[in-house]
Amino acid sequence: MLNKFIINCIVTKPFEIKDSNDIKYVRIPVESARDYKSKNGKYLKDYMYITAFGKNATSAFENFKPGSSIIAEGYITTSSFTKDNVKYNTLQLVASHIHDTSTASTDTGRTNKVGSDSNIQQSFDDDDLPF
Repeated sequence: MLNKFIINCIVTKPFEIKDSNDIKYVRIPVESARDYKSKNGKYLKDYMYITAFGKNATSAFENFKPGSSIIAEGYITTSSFTKDNVKYNTLQLVASHIHDTSTASTDTGRTNKVGSDSNIQQSFDDDDLPF
């Protein structure tokens, strides 16, 4: 699969489970911080939706709340909507796998946490970018 993405993000708002033609689905609003700071010294964030179907949707609805840290794997799709006669384009990740990294545990009782690698540069100026 060429269109495959993984995102580490935080659930930003409550969401509800929906049903369409007997298929359960959720649209989870999330934010993901970039690896570098802007010129004002703050990390930039990207906002998007993660859409999950079936068992992934049910599990996400039962376990994810605002503030939950999750990792989702899937493919990117585009959509659009019109509000006040202005057309907005959006991206969403359609999840094939979703993991709760804030509370997920394995059968051995170990907690799965996502950390940062101390060898990774945490901030840089726009002048450092190659493009």
